[in-house]
Amino acid sequence: MKNKLKNFWCYQYTTLTGKKVTSLKPIFKHLGILLLLLAIVGVWASFSWGINTSPFAWKNFVTKLGKLFEFSSESTFYSKHYVVNLWSESLTALFQTLKYVIVGTFLGFLLAIISATGTNQTYHSRLYSSIIRNFILVLRAMPELIFITFFTNIFEAYFSLMLIFMWFSWLWLHKYYIEIINNLDIRPYLVAKSQGASTWKAFTKEVWPRIQSRYFALFLYSIESNLRWATVLSTLGVSGIGKFIYYAGNSSANFGELGVPLLLLTIAIIVLEVINILCKKYLFETKTKKIKTALLELTNREELYTRLAKGPNFKKIISSILVLSIALFTIVTLALSDTVLRSPEYAKAMLKAIFTPALGYTQVSMWTQIWQLLQFAVGSVAVMLLFSYLTLPFCSTKLFGTRVAFAMRTITSIFRVIPLIIYFFLFNSIFNSNLLILMLFVGLHQSTSYVKQLWDLVDSLDEEIIRNLKLQNYTRLMIYRRYMLPAVRNDYVSLLLLYFEIAFRDAITYSTLTLDGLNFGKNISIAMNPQAFKPQQAAAYLWIATALILVINLSASALNRYLTKGKQAFKIKNLTLLKFWKRTKKCHKVI
Repeated sequence: MKNKLKNFWCYQYTTLTGKKVTSLKPIFKHLGILLLLLAIVGVWASFSWGINTSPFAWKNFVTKLGKLFEFSSESTFYSKHYVVNLWSESLTALFQTLKYVIVGTFLGFLLAIISATGTNQTYHSRLYSSIIRNFILVLRAMPELIFITFFTNIFEAYFSLMLIFMWFSWLWLHKYYIEIINNLDIRPYLVAKSQGASTWKAFTKEVWPRIQSRYFALFLYSIESNLRWATVLSTLGVSGIGKFIYYAGNSSANFGELGVPLLLLTIAIIVLEVINILCKKYLFETKTKKIKTALLELTNREELYTRLAKGPNFKKIISSILVLSIALFTIVTLALSDTVLRSPEYAKAMLKAIFTPALGYTQVSMWTQIWQLLQFAVGSVAVMLLFSYLTLPFCSTKLFGTRVAFAMRTITSIFRVIPLIIYFFLFNSIFNSNLLILMLFVGLHQSTSYVKQLWDLVDSLDEEIIRNLKLQNYTRLMIYRRYMLPAVRNDYVSLLLLYFEIAFRDAITYSTLTLDGLNFGKNISIAMNPQAFKPQQAAAYLWIATALILVINLSASALNRYLTKGKQAFKIKNLTLLKFWKRTKKCHKVI
């Protein structure tokens, strides 16, 4: 039996193997959860919950909902007195957007491959990889609003769109690629090196074949995500299909012009998602090769392997053609693009101000602005957690069967495909607070992506255990709460921390849609406006936002380490900085 040794905060017990385990008492765990819930309720209570009950507001909502399905073929986007064909204009804008999405994402994909492999200590010196890794960490922590506004003000419309997608894809794909490389078994690579192979040859032979499928799959997924993100960029003055959506949705009178560009964009996103699924299934997933009866008669194992390896590798051929086609398309697009700086003075002033920020400047209390960002992030993540907790069990084929899971997954996919800004424009007439509706739908939109990443993990759990629990009269929801959620706890929390960072970034990016409540992002936009350009003030907000996001990143990383390695990860001898310092001292002694 386990001998429990208690103190005030924790209890300790010794297992049958003699290992001592310390854990927080359940009452303190419950108190911690209660305090967290009270904090979330307090955040939500601080927002204005007023719903506009006037007949005019609800009539306006019903009118906009009806106009959404009018699919007007005429647009007054350019002028009230100059009507154009909305179908042709939207198709042209969609093609241009998709073109620069593909090119920008592909360039970001190439940069991410270089930076991810270049920052891994296995393939490069520790000092070099540490410097590059920390530099990219700082770049990734910078809020999107800064570089969106910067590129938009200094380059031609569509070329700036391409640079935005390149920057965004590079920094986010780098994060995923570096995790893939770090979690890889490097023993085959080390064996190849010990046999005399060069670093490049060992990498291309032993490492690249095992990671290329996941790299390409994430690249295709990024194209779909970036196309959906194009509607958000329209609120910040960026060209593309989003400009027609923003123009129509921003005014009740023009809402009838929203259906056509929204329909075309939705179809394009669905097509990309289908292509992504097909490529993942038929190109990127490695399947066991079936051995024909004639081959089974071969007794020589070497001859059997030779015969199996013969024949063209169609997956490799198709993947190579796809990559080469996109590369050629990228080269042609870049050659035909207008890359001239529209405002070199603006670029020079902003780059110079980064090193001389006006940190003492403040229009609204900086702590108040930071608190607004945290409120928004906590509130939207709370909504995301609630809806993901309620919908995830119905997305599991092992709990509710294929039909229910397929129906729920379809509903969440449709909700995810429609851009967030559409929900905002549709419902903003019946809410008194734009901030509340924005936070609500950011949380709902994030929950669909959150659930999408979790349902594969839930369905990969041991079916035999689920069957045994059902035999013990466990209900489906009991299995979900007591087995499934604890089984995927680490991934659940890891993704939660990632989405908290995304929500914090969204609080800065979406600030232009709110009249009040998110002053941080609005002050960045005001300071970077060419008509009243204040680069040092913009730089001050840049560094403060970067520091905050870095704190969130490092805190999330520390918590993830604790979940995977426990307290061992925080022992002084295991800290990365201390290891680096000791290695540096040894190098100095050798010199």
